[in-house]
Amino acid sequence: GIAIALHDPTLRRTSITVPEALRDTPVAKLNWSEIKDIDVGSKWDKKYASYRIATMDSIFAAMKDRPERLLYLDEKGAPPKMMAEMSAKYGVQGQVFYCSSNWRKVVEWSKFAPEGRSMVWLHGAWPKDFSDETLARAEDSMNKTIAEMEAIGFKGITQIQLHTRTNPKEKNPIIPSEKFIRETIKRLHKYGVKVNGADWRRGKEKEVYLKMWDMGFDSFTTDYPEVMFEAIREITSKAK
Repeated sequence: GIAIALHDPTLRRTSITVPEALRDTPVAKLNWSEIKDIDVGSKWDKKYASYRIATMDSIFAAMKDRPERLLYLDEKGAPPKMMAEMSAKYGVQGQVFYCSSNWRKVVEWSKFAPEGRSMVWLHGAWPKDFSDETLARAEDSMNKTIAEMEAIGFKGITQIQLHTRTNPKEKNPIIPSEKFIRETIKRLHKYGVKVNGADWRRGKEKEVYLKMWDMGFDSFTTDYPEVMFEAIREITSKAK
């Protein structure tokens, strides 16, 4: 009955101190009393040894009266209704983007969270290479999902994230193709839907963000914020 913030289904990758008996047990099958005292910080640095798994209650509480604190909530099975009610309890529903690759869940969230925002992830069937077949599969996958959302006028969908895979040395240097990306962004903008770009493989390269901006993306997702901010400074400098 306790909602927690945890990326993985188990604690194996998160903690070096988790008891072996619990290491591979799905957290959904564990009680809060079994995991609330597990150290999830020491794996990264001894100075974080006091860190524990955060409850969603504690996260929403930390956002209360702090409108600049936004949360992109990777749903990982979290029921839309439950998250809508919890965020509303703390008065932060408008600061929450409910995120999922399942656009129907996002629409469900919007019905329970009238003040909330959302993001649908389009990963293009997770391309593993740069072949023509992979390119076609990625674009077909994205097109199919976009068409489904377009049929309801993207109602309840605030943002869409396009996952890209890039390598300038390949025959197909970016998947999906630049032509597809530009056309898709224009298509989504007509409905007032913002488009976020995420390139997990080459996020360390500033040029990736500059190219995304050139193609029309409204924002970026990154594992390397220091690189992204360097790109943003260059973009804003040129704009001035």
